[in-house]
Amino acid sequence: MAVLCTVQSQAQSQSFEEYKKKATEAYRSYVKEKITAFENFRAERNKEFASYLQKKWMRYEQQPEVEPPVRPKPVVPDPKDDTTIPSRLPVLTVKPIKKPDEPVDVTVKPLPRNVKPSEALQFDFYGTRCRVRFAKNKAFALSDISEQYVAQVWKELVSPDYSTLLDDCIAYRSELKLCDWAYVKFTEQVAKALFGNGKPNEAALLQAFLLMQSGYDAKVVRFGDERLMPALSADNQIYGFTFFVNNGRKYYLLEKIKEKQPIYTYDEMFYDKAQPCALGVLHEQQLPVVQAAHVTRVSSHYPAARVETKANDNLMAFYNDFPHCDWTVYARTPMTREMRDDVLTPLRAAIQGKGEVEAANILLDFVQTGFAYKTDEQQFGYERPLFVDEVFFYPYCDCEDRAILYVYLVHELLGLDVALLYYPMHLAAAVAFNVPVDGDSMMINGRKYLVCDPTIISGASVGEAMKRYKNTQATVYTVEY
Repeated sequence: MAVLCTVQSQAQSQSFEEYKKKATEAYRSYVKEKITAFENFRAERNKEFASYLQKKWMRYEQQPEVEPPVRPKPVVPDPKDDTTIPSRLPVLTVKPIKKPDEPVDVTVKPLPRNVKPSEALQFDFYGTRCRVRFAKNKAFALSDISEQYVAQVWKELVSPDYSTLLDDCIAYRSELKLCDWAYVKFTEQVAKALFGNGKPNEAALLQAFLLMQSGYDAKVVRFGDERLMPALSADNQIYGFTFFVNNGRKYYLLEKIKEKQPIYTYDEMFYDKAQPCALGVLHEQQLPVVQAAHVTRVSSHYPAARVETKANDNLMAFYNDFPHCDWTVYARTPMTREMRDDVLTPLRAAIQGKGEVEAANILLDFVQTGFAYKTDEQQFGYERPLFVDEVFFYPYCDCEDRAILYVYLVHELLGLDVALLYYPMHLAAAVAFNVPVDGDSMMINGRKYLVCDPTIISGASVGEAMKRYKNTQATVYTVEY
């Protein structure tokens, strides 16, 4: 009987190995067919597009950069008000803050590991030493920036050398889990590595080419009569960047422009399914960790709520290069893994065994009293929302940063539904508890949410709103993590 079982086991093992081998071969065949089909489509489309680029480009009016809204936030946060009674606060409307979209899906080839230095462009990308396959002596040159010469160079760009370069860029995007804006910065570095600072027109055309071939709704434009620039559509308003409008879409010039000039470009998209740049950070960027200065944040009234952590300098550098956009983008970006461990572990211990209301109060006091307050204007000289990791990096934070951090902590540590309350001059938070709680509240999607304001630094508890906003309608944003 033992011999029979052994024989059956060996047969089953061989059968499974054969199945696994066939399944692997079938998958590789499928991937190869998909890559081949995509490359055939891209080759045909590039041929058509090169001919299209020769046509006279249309003129578009340069639109002035939109300045971020500057709200006259209180220079000094409100103290606690013990004289008011709980009330039901008015709601203007309810909007969801959804998770950012996944990066544009493009078939990825494996990133080669053995690249000869003579055949590679090497550059630093926020602490990552990158190599992409391309020999500098094969770089194109523009004799002119007219339609004719751009179209002529486009035919060169579809050669195998540039296809390999594109494959490596897309592979790095996958390996480093780059969000869309990080990939924009990556292609910028590739172009600079090839052309340096002396050939801005060539660098602009290459970056626009890489973005278009990677699935983004990008264009190459002629700014006045002397410069080419890449332009990109986005799923959110970008502040501080010049743009033009084509077919109802805003295209932002990826360079800071001071002067006003006419913009010339073509009407057609390279790829009819091209996507705008998604301004969000869905996945943690895989950047090398270089720890910044050590910081300590501790609650004044609950000393057990004490956090010691260090931010990642490389990530802080990337966040500093992130375009200024709506605060909701920052609200939906989670903490990095290293900071999560540093922050959530001691706070989880501080609230262990507490009821959800008491725990929420401890977290509220931690944010209220553990962080020094300054407005963005005072700290940076301009409006600048912070990502949650940045709140532990910079010495000060304002109402937006505090509210975003607080709802994140409540969601992660207590698992409760949370919302952000937007006022013309303020941002507060609200939490839906599973137990009855008295206090200032709102009805949001049929549920009672208690107002929690992390900017009241003198110890206001759950259910205590700033007096000045009790009669002001709030735009409520529910947050999806």
